[in-house]
Amino acid sequence: MTKTFSRNCLCYNWRAASNSSQNKTEQEITKQKIMIRIQNRFAEGWFLFFCLTFSSFLHAQQETPSPVAFDLLVVDAANDKPLPKVTIEVNNNGKSQTLHTDIDGHVAVPPADSAGGYFGLFAELEGYVKRVLEWRKPQESSASKTYTLKLEEATSIRGKVTDDTGTPISDATIVVTIPNAEQPARNGIDRNYVSYEAIKSDSEGNWVFKGAPKEFESVQLGVWSYRHVSGEFFQFQTFQSKEARDGSITLTLPRGVSIDGTVLDKDDKPLKGARVMYGGQMASNKMDPQLTDDKGKFFYTAQEGEKVTLTVTASGHAPELATFQMDDQTHELTVYMAESQPMFGRIVGPNDEPIPFAWVFPDTWRGSRSLETRIQADKEGKFMWKDAPYDEVKCDIDGTSEGYVREERKLIASEKEIVISLRKALRVSGTVVDQETGKAIEQFQVIRGVMWDAKKVQWERNLSQKPSTGGKFSYTEGWARPGFGIRIEAPGYLPEERSGFKLEEEQITFDFELMPAANVTWIVTDQAGSPVPKAKAYLTMEGQSLTIRNGIVQNGTSIEATSNAEGIVEFPPQDRKYSIVILCDAGYAEIDNNRIEDSNKVQLLGWGKLSGTLLLNDKPAANEKISIRPKSNLLVQGMPTVRRSIELTTDAAGKFSFDRIPEGEIAVSRRTDIPLGNGAFRLNHTLTVKVEIIAGETATVTLVGDATK
Repeated sequence: MTKTFSRNCLCYNWRAASNSSQNKTEQEITKQKIMIRIQNRFAEGWFLFFCLTFSSFLHAQQETPSPVAFDLLVVDAANDKPLPKVTIEVNNNGKSQTLHTDIDGHVAVPPADSAGGYFGLFAELEGYVKRVLEWRKPQESSASKTYTLKLEEATSIRGKVTDDTGTPISDATIVVTIPNAEQPARNGIDRNYVSYEAIKSDSEGNWVFKGAPKEFESVQLGVWSYRHVSGEFFQFQTFQSKEARDGSITLTLPRGVSIDGTVLDKDDKPLKGARVMYGGQMASNKMDPQLTDDKGKFFYTAQEGEKVTLTVTASGHAPELATFQMDDQTHELTVYMAESQPMFGRIVGPNDEPIPFAWVFPDTWRGSRSLETRIQADKEGKFMWKDAPYDEVKCDIDGTSEGYVREERKLIASEKEIVISLRKALRVSGTVVDQETGKAIEQFQVIRGVMWDAKKVQWERNLSQKPSTGGKFSYTEGWARPGFGIRIEAPGYLPEERSGFKLEEEQITFDFELMPAANVTWIVTDQAGSPVPKAKAYLTMEGQSLTIRNGIVQNGTSIEATSNAEGIVEFPPQDRKYSIVILCDAGYAEIDNNRIEDSNKVQLLGWGKLSGTLLLNDKPAANEKISIRPKSNLLVQGMPTVRRSIELTTDAAGKFSFDRIPEGEIAVSRRTDIPLGNGAFRLNHTLTVKVEIIAGETATVTLVGDATK
């Protein structure tokens, strides 16, 4: 099939005036005059001395070293020896900089951007685990003049990539993420950082990742290849550390139908270096975009029946979008690119004051969210998007770093300046005291909430990770939301909430008086009744939910705690219904607050294992999705929701397994994803079999069915 996309017929002329000065600075001119005098009066030693001294002064004035926030020392975690030549990638509010430690392991770190909302340092050295040190409040990065970062020696994990016939795939990209057991405050705290690390398979389909920590529970692996069906988003699969260590992991990509494309400019000439992105949605789990070759060519592979969206961008050209349905034949297409029409304007506040360094984030265009770019205004609030589309783009305009709101705007490029006015952000402040004594509570947690309707608050603990101190708090709400809430929690006190306040109030103050109360405590035990230390516990309140995928907690709303050496877990007092989930190597438990009031002990359910095979049309089915849905204990109406799921993919022999399933009944199904377009799909579960899991034992199951159903 051949498909041709016509060029954009709209034409505009754009001329941007630019002024560049070649004039020397006054210091440079002065310095040159002095050196001329030196040559003319060389015999006069006293004058020469004066001139050289003054010249050195000017030179020093011109070469003033960059300001330094603190000194970073990077050492080996095992022996504290300094590590030279460590690469430090600095993310300073979106601006990148690369530094390296010196022979003594030191590097001077520049100060955080005064307009920034993020400051991160990513340390990487071959043979060590990558580590990150970051601040969500960049102004606190300079609180200490020195900081020592300890890198852990790395180990290797390995596996193989094949197609659906078992044939090895070379040059496939494997994406590695290793969840970190550490749950830092992300503000001046460092941790291991193995996230979206990409490696390639060799000619035999084998791959090795050499940056894994010595101890980890599981690894998440994604895989994609331009020559095989990878979909709009590649899916991560979770594997246990033992599988990753022994090399028994096989990742599978199915064969598909080819897409052969050509990108041409307005003169029908091949456009080299155009960026072609697969899919119509922004996401981190996507294939890397391709760049067209000398002949403007690119290629992808899709599944028969798949709806394909391609977004093409190139410097000096307006973006283009191609959407089509794949059939069973090679799909050929030509994309014509028109010259771009820059979009420019100013971002201002309510009184027309410029908002410096605000951002324009393009979001939705022609029904897709595939324009992966962002534009930052200068110090006068002026911005320019050089290669904007000709048609309407829904954008997020973000002035939160300067105390303004982040709001949506629909923008169209033209020869006229666009003026975008943002509201002031809401300033929330207040005090927290003991209701009985009136004294300030020294340490407490501010939990911010969003009200999507008039009755319910969605608490966002991931935005409130660092405890407040001194009995006072202050923060801003800069996102355009219908309403907001605030909840104050402190050890030894009942929590207190306020809700219903809005951006229009601009500034609001709350004075909280907390009532003393006993903390929620209990003892975690194993099946033999012995206390279990280091068990992870998650308390979820009424109206909130907790999701556990493949044994990994996806937490954003729950309170976290860890049991001590006596198995004791402790949370702040609670004033509403809640549930608790506990999981560790010794087992798993789900309980609610009614159960906890009956006893202060929680006994864990032991882990069981599952091993299975999928047969379609009486043959082992490779690269098929398997869904395991455990039966939850928390099915009481009005209680928090706990969602547990295990998603696996069959190997080349149709096998699948998982070794951390709580004892009890589960449902095992074949899962097929029915595409709905724009990255959306509907889940379809078939061939479902119920299986009883027993602690310490391995259950087996065989799913048998028709491949077409």
